[in-house]
Amino acid sequence: MTKENYPYKTTRGACNGKKESQSMAIINYHKIVQKNSMVSLMIAVAQRSVTLRIEAAKTFENCKKGIFRVPYGIKVNHAVTIVGYVEESSEKY
Repeated sequence: MTKENYPYKTTRGACNGKKESQSMAIINYHKIVQKNSMVSLMIAVAQRSVTLRIEAAKTFENCKKGIFRVPYGIKVNHAVTIVGYVEESSEKY
């Protein structure tokens, strides 16, 4: 799938099941990262991209780039991919 043939829409509803056969990648490896462990997450991201499930708050809609910080949520409703991290001063991003 590409953003051209299945663009993001800010609407509620089900995904288009017919688009499932148009996948752009095959997942051939996965590993579960220890919950609430920043060190485990950093180790995993150093090896490959990592997909996370998050609760996307209302403020998430306006996020375009950079660091997105919100309190932990319990209603998982989005997936995001981490492709790297950096340490600046005493902060890790």
